[in-house]
Amino acid sequence: MATREQHHCILTTHGMDGACSAAMLLQIHPKANIVITSARRIATSLEGIQGQSQIPDVIHICGVGVNESIGEVLERVTQLTRKKRTVLWYCGREYLNEYEEALGDVCKPVFQKARSNTDIIQIFHNISLNDQSKFLLILSYQFVSDKKKPSKEEQFWHDLIRASAARYFKYGDRSSYIQAIQKLAGIVPLTESDYKEVDAYRLYGSHTVPLGESKLMKHLRSLVQKIGPIDEPVLILGPTGSGKELVAWNLHEASKRSGPFVPVNCAMLSASSDLAHDRLFGHVAGAYTGANTNQEGAFEKADGGTLFLDEIAELPMSVQTQLLRVLEEGTITPLGTMGSKSVDVRIIAATNQNIPALIREGRFRSDLYYRLNVLQIYVPPLRDRLDDMKSIANNLLYEMKKKKYSYSLTKEDWLTAYGYDWPGNIRQFINLLKRAVYLKKPFGEVVKEEMRVDTEYGHVRDLGTAKDLLMFRPKDCTEVLPASEIQISYMKHVLKLYEGNWSQAAQALVVAVNTLRKWVSEE
Repeated sequence: MATREQHHCILTTHGMDGACSAAMLLQIHPKANIVITSARRIATSLEGIQGQSQIPDVIHICGVGVNESIGEVLERVTQLTRKKRTVLWYCGREYLNEYEEALGDVCKPVFQKARSNTDIIQIFHNISLNDQSKFLLILSYQFVSDKKKPSKEEQFWHDLIRASAARYFKYGDRSSYIQAIQKLAGIVPLTESDYKEVDAYRLYGSHTVPLGESKLMKHLRSLVQKIGPIDEPVLILGPTGSGKELVAWNLHEASKRSGPFVPVNCAMLSASSDLAHDRLFGHVAGAYTGANTNQEGAFEKADGGTLFLDEIAELPMSVQTQLLRVLEEGTITPLGTMGSKSVDVRIIAATNQNIPALIREGRFRSDLYYRLNVLQIYVPPLRDRLDDMKSIANNLLYEMKKKKYSYSLTKEDWLTAYGYDWPGNIRQFINLLKRAVYLKKPFGEVVKEEMRVDTEYGHVRDLGTAKDLLMFRPKDCTEVLPASEIQISYMKHVLKLYEGNWSQAAQALVVAVNTLRKWVSEE
């Protein structure tokens, strides 16, 4: 009787060593399923594997660290091994040694000092040292040691993995990163688009995007990816500090334009039409006293690329007229000359103001508004996506830890954070968290100090608690909400109290985890 072929699953993380580790395992298990995870999501990823209709026979965890509750991770591993699944956890770089004994009780930790995690996988499985596996060892060691300068071919693969990982983080494009690993393993061929992806990455680098797994953020990233390649103006709306420039950057990266991204803060140009004209359209020598040479403006600097006009509503009316002409004719006229120059620029504008109201007041041109507002993106305030705060905090604390600043937030810290409406949005949240880390103060205490400042200086805040109470105690018939909306709001609130732990929140609500997920994910 033939033995059933085992089903393998590879859990790995971003970075060349993680990619090479997975590619090394693909040398002996080419049909293995690849799951991308991180030190902050390993327990969730293991829970997801356990929930599959066909649970893999063997789970390979490639050097993934643990940056969450080790108890929850051990529980997930135990649940898999109780189902007669084999869990192998590889680490050749010693950073998981403190968990070796605990992991040894529930799975098989393959921990041994080596040059890289890829190295320990090759040694443990005695994988043949052919050209492909040797190349993987070279790339992984370059990533770990950063001593040897990569060759042109090696650098291409480093950049392809970085570019694919960037797509994963920005747009949730898991397939791009998984395919890059398969190409690294030699089981999927390279394509022309891979070389274009690397060229774009080398040109623009890797800017991040507003973090978060809420529906609002997933929709935002999807929208950026969808309209980025459309060569039309974009108007970005949203409050101060919500990340509008970051969105503009990613629109540019997702575009087909090879030129630069040039940001301009229009608020700095609001006081003088001549200054605004000069900064945007440039001048020729002799245009005014002190203008000794020709000077390019922002439009010429952005030729072939993207011009980001932040706080567009602050532009003087006369400059709005000139901007409209540029959009319609594709030409600019520098100060001091009657001659025009052709420019090929995509305009992305942003504002936190109500432009239709400004139009009614005669402070913004309606024809310019409609010309800019071909495509529109709204960046929501933090108070509308409090669920994303943990993702933002985890990312920041991970970066701070690399700078030798270790810090963690308590349940009380999070309760205080969730009770604040964050008028300064992401920027304020990050700044306060940095302040807490640097001063070694409880985050909740820092937030309360900020609340006192708000009160002292009369900042107007939207108190969500009053709104929440009206849901349960409406004052008249117009305030009555559907029962389903109240239930969703309540379940979300309970999930926050349990710090995103689905199992504990579901137990407290006396519902199944799948039921809780279904309700919370409702629009």
